[in-house]
This record gives sequence, structure tokens and C-alpha cells, in this order.
Amino acid sequence: MEALVRWNHPKHGLIAPDKFIPIAEDANLIVPIGVWVLEEACQQASRWINQYGAGWNFSVTVNLSIRQFQQSNLFKLVAETLEKTQLPPECLILEITETLMIQNTEAMIEKLQQLKDLGIRLAIDDFGTGYSSLSYLHRFPVDILKIDKSFIEKVCQGKEGTAVARAIIMMGESLNLRVIAEGIENAEQVLALKHLGCESGQGYHFSPPLDGAAALEYIARHYNIAPAPQRG
Repeated sequence: MEALVRWNHPKHGLIAPDKFIPIAEDANLIVPIGVWVLEEACQQASRWINQYGAGWNFSVTVNLSIRQFQQSNLFKLVAETLEKTQLPPECLILEITETLMIQNTEAMIEKLQQLKDLGIRLAIDDFGTGYSSLSYLHRFPVDILKIDKSFIEKVCQGKEGTAVARAIIMMGESLNLRVIAEGIENAEQVLALKHLGCESGQGYHFSPPLDGAAALEYIARHYNIAPAPQRG
């Protein structure tokens, strides 16, 4: 699962992040919002793991904004959130943007490694849209590359359309990284990505964004997982 935040406006209903995140950044609210999202996501994931058993292969992905990553207390925040919510570290994936990779590289690597030492996993979001190079990428302690949606839209449009996606998939394989295709919208894209060697994906083809109750219903319907027996 990936945690997605929406603003439930009293007059206009659910507002997408591309509309309100710039406002939150201007109002210096992006960091407290990020703290809230991290804790809520970890708490929800921990509840599900307790409900369905520790053997269930489940993880939750949370995006980190540039401002969040620049906070000096980020390591402490993540560690305390994991402890408070009792979420196993291996069940948490933190996403960073590719643009972070070109900012103060040595300090960036050190900060990422500190987070990795907690036992969590790290992903690079929207990969292929920034300016990172292979020489940078192999030094970063990341686990996952997520191919940007703009490239997935082109995988069924001939050789040129698939070139970037193929290159990222091959790069991921060479660096022993998991590659996830973002924004999959139809079965044709699924088949094309499988042919290219990509084994993981997300997007509206599988499900639109869901709230907690609907997500649990989706899990039960598609994976036939029964709640774990309660002790005591």
C-alpha cells in the first residue's frame, strides 16, 4: 500500500495534493502534515498486521517531501514513530524524489544510511524525470526505483516509447533494485511491462485510491486473507 493524502474540504470535497501541497508549503504546514501522514500510515499498517498476522507480506509506502528530509530530527521522528506504532521497520518504505539525489550528495547518503540502519526500505519516486546519473545512483542506499507514470503511458507506443522504461528496468536489475511501474491504467501496459521484465506495478488498473475500510475490503476480496486468531 502507498499512503495518499487528500484534503477533505467542507465545501469542495476531496482535493488532490497537487492543489493543496503548494499552499501547505507556502504556509509552512508541509512538515507537520508529513509528520501526521507518517504516523497515521504506520498506525494503520500496524493494525492490519496485528489483525492478519505477522507472516502476512505487507508494507506501506510514505512519501517524504524535500522539506521533511531537510529536517535535522528526521531520523528521530521515524524511529519514534516506528516504536510508537509498533510497526516492524521492514514494513515501512520511505519514498524520496530523484531531485534530492543532486543536493549535497555526501550528507544525503549519510542521512539515507541512518534511515536504512533502522531496518526500513527506501524508494526513489518518479525515477527518470530528474537529473541523477548512474554514478550517483549506485552510491545511494536505496532498494526500489519507481518508474514515472509519463514513461508507463508510452510502453505500448512502439520501440521509442518503451526505451526509457526498458533502460530503467535494466538499470534496476544491474544494481539489484526492485523496479515498480507507476500509473498503470490498463492490461495492455501490464503485459508490455511484464515483457520488459518489470514484475511490480501500481495504478488505477488495479484500484483507485481507497480509504482504510475500502482498502481492507479490497485486501480481503483479492487475497482471501482471514484475520489471525486472537490470543487469550
